[in-house]
Amino acid sequence: MTYTFKLARRLAVSRHLAMLSLLVLLAACSGDSTAPDTKPVSTTSDLAPLQISPRSITIEASQRVQFRGQIQDSTGAPIATRVAWEATGGTIDSTGTFWSSDPGTYRIIARRRWDSPVDISQPRHASRNDIDAWRAGRHRPGSTDTSIVQVVPFSPKLKRLAISPKPITIKAGSKYSFNVTGYVSKDSTVPVGVTWTATGGNIDPAGAYTAGTATGKFWVIASNTTGTLADTAAVTIAFSGSRNGRSLQLASVVLTPAQKTLATGTNLQYQAYGRTRGGDSVAVAVAFSATGGTITSGGLFTAGSKAGTFKVIARDSVSSLADTAQLTVTVPTAPSSSTPPPTTTTPTTWVAGGIPFGPFNLLDVSSTSLSGGTGPFTMSMDPYTASNIVSRINDARARGLRLMIAMTSGKHANYRTDGVFDITKWQAKMDTYNTPEIKRAIAAGVADGTIIGNEVMDEPQNTTPDNTWGPAGTMTKARVDGLCAYVKNMFPTLPAGVTHDHNAFEPQNSYYVCDYILSQYRWSKTKGDIAAFRDGGLALAARDHIGIAFSLNIIDGGQPSDPCPAGAGTRLGLCRMTPTEIRNWGMALGQAGCALTMWHYDASFMANSDYVRTFRDIRDKLAGTPGKACRRS
Repeated sequence: MTYTFKLARRLAVSRHLAMLSLLVLLAACSGDSTAPDTKPVSTTSDLAPLQISPRSITIEASQRVQFRGQIQDSTGAPIATRVAWEATGGTIDSTGTFWSSDPGTYRIIARRRWDSPVDISQPRHASRNDIDAWRAGRHRPGSTDTSIVQVVPFSPKLKRLAISPKPITIKAGSKYSFNVTGYVSKDSTVPVGVTWTATGGNIDPAGAYTAGTATGKFWVIASNTTGTLADTAAVTIAFSGSRNGRSLQLASVVLTPAQKTLATGTNLQYQAYGRTRGGDSVAVAVAFSATGGTITSGGLFTAGSKAGTFKVIARDSVSSLADTAQLTVTVPTAPSSSTPPPTTTTPTTWVAGGIPFGPFNLLDVSSTSLSGGTGPFTMSMDPYTASNIVSRINDARARGLRLMIAMTSGKHANYRTDGVFDITKWQAKMDTYNTPEIKRAIAAGVADGTIIGNEVMDEPQNTTPDNTWGPAGTMTKARVDGLCAYVKNMFPTLPAGVTHDHNAFEPQNSYYVCDYILSQYRWSKTKGDIAAFRDGGLALAARDHIGIAFSLNIIDGGQPSDPCPAGAGTRLGLCRMTPTEIRNWGMALGQAGCALTMWHYDASFMANSDYVRTFRDIRDKLAGTPGKACRRS
């Protein structure tokens, strides 16, 4: 019995004349009208079932969600396939992006497109039941799949979000699904649509998280559609013991550097990884400890004031295997403020210790214009491009400087579309750094202490017409957190931070991903005296469990006078900071934070002998102060 004969017999008993035209059209277009009675021999890929992701999801009206359809071979590897998309309501485009302005529950249908094109047009008078019945009998097994999407109204009374469960510990490579609840009061909840972001792995639009291969502590963040509310879940990824079905039993833990000599009060970044019995290197989650000084959970060691030989231990949290490094701490002889700076470009041993101190844009200054290539400074904060970042890291290392890099920062950078911040432009700039060479350079810079952090954004609260971020309300803590997450996905060991007054976004939610805030002081009644400003920053950092760095606006942040001191200049009604202001305020802020910067390098007055003496005094004081990591606690 031929396929054509069976088709005619089915049509003869059908009472739906509309289905007659639909089935004839589809049979003709499918190229199957002369198909034999028995099924043709199918390849493995033909028989692999099509699967939609996400399987089900809740979104808000007009929120867009990206659906994906794929098939897998017998090993679980994805097979390239073409997918045609349909929806029972709302709109879905050819890429699988769905949205609806009307609340309701809709079905998303993905249909694998075979080599022969199929006309999916449907007469308006064909019922949904008719179409579903045709799909069930006409399509090959595994060629369609369906997802459910619930569209809910936007809730203007939403007060907070709550992710569950949290915290969790999962194995590398495994999957876990998170849920989120919206609260309009303490006990009253509403369904909400959110945007998910994550570090340490990938997360789909419905909150299904797939852990990566690196072990450690990571974050999953749910933000509401306006970006004003967020909640975060901590995820600990543990060594799984297997990869691609092959045994990877951990044989040892390796801690680097194995042996090092360090000056009192200085920092050293330790790294740990595992080796399997087969000799492969794998990531491990370790707990660091030390017999002297202090060491953070991320492996940043700070030498104390006592000289001697100490041990640093890294212990795997799953297997309890450990490795030990030997560390010798010495007391260096720091130069006094009256000691002239070195005349060569060879960095001295003391510039790498303690709390880093220096201006913005120091690397833009020719080393020949500064004695010793650094002048009286131990750090610099600079903008970067993918073409210069490696050479600048190497230059800083040679000059004995530490860096707070700014790969995407600058409030006047071109990240706007129609006057509003466009995250795709920001991500495109960040993506230019995603190369093996740059990743190696940044990882090495973090490991040896050359790089202390990366600024993702400068003054997101700025609402002047020419700012990068757009009108007031465009940027929120939740959105800035998303930028930090983007950086940390690319560079897991690199601390990511943001520059703004520490109280700029209060009382918004805390940062959950960003590692530190760089808060800048200039004299004003609103900022208060220096002690109040410092203590406010420290209190916020303690509340949010983040690092705090401070900055001085030395260009136009001094107290006003009429006129300003000779040669001091004026801007915004304020004078340049005097040497006395810089010394007093710098000492107060510098010893409290993880770094002290100054806006910005200006040779017209920074070469003045009174200023140079002030900078040396601050440098020497901070070089002897135990360092702090610009990282979450």
